[in-house]
Amino acid sequence: MAITLKIDNKEIKAKTGMSVLEAARQADIYIPTLCHHPQLNPSGSCRLCIVEIKGVRGYPTACTIPAEEGMVVQTNTQRLRSLRCQILELILSEHPYTCLVCDKREGCDEWMGTIRKVGITTSCQTCPKSGACELQNLVQYLGIEEIAFPINYRGYPVEQKDPFFDRDYNLCILCGRCVRVCNEVRYNGTLNFHYRGDRTVVGTAFGKSHLEVGCAFCGACVDVCPTGALAGKADKWEGCSEQTQHSICPYCAVGCSLDYHLRGNRIIKSVPAQGKSPNQGQVCVRGRFAVADLVNHPTRLKKPLVKRNKQWIETSWEEALDRIAEQFVRYRGDGFGLVVSPNNTVEDAYVLQKFGRVAMQSRHLAVSSPFAHSRWVDSLVEIEKIHPPHTVTLGDIDQASLILVWGGDLSVSHPIAALRVKQAVHRGAKLIVIDPRKTKLAELADMHLQPNPVDDSLLLSGLMKLIFENRSDPSLSGPQSPEWNDLTNKLKKVNLSLIEEKTGIPRNQMEELVDLLFHHQRILILVGSGLALQASASNGLFGLFNLSVVLKHAKMVPIVGESNLAGCLEMGCMSGLLPGLISVNEESARKKFEKSWGLSIQGERSYDFTELVQQIEGGKIKTLYVTGEIPPTDILKKCHYIVVQSVFRPEWADWADVLLPAAHPAEIDGTVVNFEKRLQRLRRIHRQTGLSKPDWWICSQIAQKMGFSGFSYKKSSDILNEIHSIVPRYSGLIPSKIKEKGLFLLDFKSNQKKKSCSIFHFDVAIRNHEKPKGYPYTLIIDVGISHFRNASLIEKVSGMERIGSEGKVEIHPKDAERLHVSTGECVQIKSNNGFQFEGPVIVTDRIPQKSLYLLLDKKSPHVLECFKGNIHFVKIKKVADDSDCR
Repeated sequence: MAITLKIDNKEIKAKTGMSVLEAARQADIYIPTLCHHPQLNPSGSCRLCIVEIKGVRGYPTACTIPAEEGMVVQTNTQRLRSLRCQILELILSEHPYTCLVCDKREGCDEWMGTIRKVGITTSCQTCPKSGACELQNLVQYLGIEEIAFPINYRGYPVEQKDPFFDRDYNLCILCGRCVRVCNEVRYNGTLNFHYRGDRTVVGTAFGKSHLEVGCAFCGACVDVCPTGALAGKADKWEGCSEQTQHSICPYCAVGCSLDYHLRGNRIIKSVPAQGKSPNQGQVCVRGRFAVADLVNHPTRLKKPLVKRNKQWIETSWEEALDRIAEQFVRYRGDGFGLVVSPNNTVEDAYVLQKFGRVAMQSRHLAVSSPFAHSRWVDSLVEIEKIHPPHTVTLGDIDQASLILVWGGDLSVSHPIAALRVKQAVHRGAKLIVIDPRKTKLAELADMHLQPNPVDDSLLLSGLMKLIFENRSDPSLSGPQSPEWNDLTNKLKKVNLSLIEEKTGIPRNQMEELVDLLFHHQRILILVGSGLALQASASNGLFGLFNLSVVLKHAKMVPIVGESNLAGCLEMGCMSGLLPGLISVNEESARKKFEKSWGLSIQGERSYDFTELVQQIEGGKIKTLYVTGEIPPTDILKKCHYIVVQSVFRPEWADWADVLLPAAHPAEIDGTVVNFEKRLQRLRRIHRQTGLSKPDWWICSQIAQKMGFSGFSYKKSSDILNEIHSIVPRYSGLIPSKIKEKGLFLLDFKSNQKKKSCSIFHFDVAIRNHEKPKGYPYTLIIDVGISHFRNASLIEKVSGMERIGSEGKVEIHPKDAERLHVSTGECVQIKSNNGFQFEGPVIVTDRIPQKSLYLLLDKKSPHVLECFKGNIHFVKIKKVADDSDCR
């Protein structure tokens, strides 16, 4: 409903519920403020937005008073200006202000660079926010030239011991933005006000470091701070940005919208794009502090390198491409393997798989993601093929009345998805977490089930049995199909007592969960890596989907993987899939691609990533074309020829024959697909480093050098147009309509016929999961995503090593006591199937007794174990000489 009011004699239309400040800003009427921020609840604490309202006593704050029909507001009278000047002068009396009122400041701006490398800020030339300080803007707006109040410099020490940002509370004006964003938006509770009166200060509990109090280092407090009190450690030295451009975060499958700040030809920082989907102005530590460092990193591959006499020699693109084309011709057929990065764009992925199938005539295509193993991907494709797919977005988290998080620590892997869950909980949604570990979301949960780390299908069997046997709700009658009847009959034979024994979950807890599921109408099931990496991942996924079908009002979505994992799968970068998630065995669809590409395609599926590596060991694959990440393994030595195309050099580069510099996502145009199936546009915002080129361009040039037509793309949009014309799933896509918000793939699918809703075969068998004799511990392996195109963020980005837990073994305090180990000491783990690992431990009660948890970096040679399943039976001992661990 619209209302009409007058602000500064201007008639304005506003929405009911808007504040006077919001109504004024909507009409481009400026009202000064320091404590207000669009993402925060209004507080009125700075008092600078005071206004005069006809019929209202005093001077109310525009940010807190609602706009009303017929209201008459004045924002800029002489009295208001005088009061604002006094308020601001009071604020400045405890702030280094000489730069703000200096009559020589214009000359400083023109002739002096900001001298930021000092411990204490005493003037504009030593302030990290100089040129972007809201105080500077307000002093200029109000015309303040001197301060009438006594000056009190507080003399606080600058806090510089934590990673990523420094804190100089001498510059703090107590606006409360940082405290409010930490508590109202991020729900971290790291910051708060301490003491009272003139002793009031912002800080952490008991004056501890941000690391000690569990800060997420999301940078939200830095981004809302109006002064230089909070400043990024890296970007504070870079000066003010000269331009801002929009693109997408390159790391996880959420695909957050970022604004990149540039100075000259250099990215100086990345910040969350305000009000844009899907992240709505928030971002995690990786997106906020780990993008610019990687783009600008000195160890980037910058020129093509070829190996001559076991030495790397810089060469031209022409020579490098000629060499590769000459060698690849020799290995056409199944002796060739292609490994695609999940961080490649949609356009890269399409061209790469087309090259592998058409130019190299090979079936051996794989994505180098632990979440791209065949048992998981096949089940995802099967679900979407048989059932009318639906888009599940982050907005569904906002609308859910009950959220079930099954497996995986979203706060670590996909923090913005976890943030939306936290926000939903604080709005009243119920949260259930099923995970052996006590994750950060589990701390907020209304119910946390900690099953023994064996097979999640067991717990699903128990839940399904309770649902079917103990409920007479007619809405549960389900579709009449052989699968449904078969499942019903199998569930009758499920022994709940045995499931209690195997999972460690009492029957009453399972019944309580079932009751919760039946009392909510908007249920969202979020599936994490804990299930995705299990050997029984396919069965577990089918079971959860069946559960969502039975509950009627439930939706299920996996949230796993890297930035464009979904896009790489969509483009057919696995041997069993053609672009559009079409089975390679569907002859009619295959014929269409063959006609377009001009060559036949092999119909049989090949291997997933780990199987492909094993085929190298068996001698079947002799040459590799790698844009993704392969852990260092001696198996690679058996290859005859390896071409690596990446942003960074892999650790095993000396086993390769050619290294090609790929451009960073900030340096290219293209598209990516996030977990929501949202097609998002990447924009080139930075010149390409050295001679680096887009992956699709490099691959196309090799194909043309080999004499193949159909690869003469001039720009990335040419590739998207080809996808639009040839892939049925994309036939409704209009590339020009992909705006900043993106497009949901499922919104423009053509000829989609709604199929009857059925369920999938779900194996309820209870198998033996007993620990082998001599292996008393259960090890859960997970894979972090702090890795990008052969670069570990922990190694490349200063500060990441202090918050990352990759390569460290979590162990319960009682188990640590038995082993006589403490945090930081080294242990050795051996499994009953040959897996072996040495590394430091973290003693924590987040992991159950007799269980261990290991988060691996993708560069770890042990990552391949995850493709076989993430649960292992192990023995553990303390390593006496742990110098290598430290």
